[in-house]
Amino acid sequence: MNNIKNAAETTSFENLLALGQMEAISEGGHADDVLATGHKFGLPSLPLPSNTHLKHRYDPLVEQVTKLLMRHGKLSVAQRVGSHLSYYVICAFYFCLNEC
Repeated sequence: MNNIKNAAETTSFENLLALGQMEAISEGGHADDVLATGHKFGLPSLPLPSNTHLKHRYDPLVEQVTKLLMRHGKLSVAQRVGSHLSYYVICAFYFCLNEC
């Protein structure tokens, strides 16, 4: 009796897989749906389309101005200069609003 209780309490991977397949069938799916575990969402179809880039870091206008500021291929320097430039413009704008 004790061995039967221990056997019922221990579940192997095959038993868990079978239970998952039965649950998937009862919910109207297929038994093979359980085998794709480990992914929250389905895998994408390959090859990936070229327009899958979700977000860009900078606005296209900011990128264009930064690339116009760039000299000798130094993009990071141009980004730093653009950042300081935009900071000064914003500070001058707020200063002008407070003074006027």
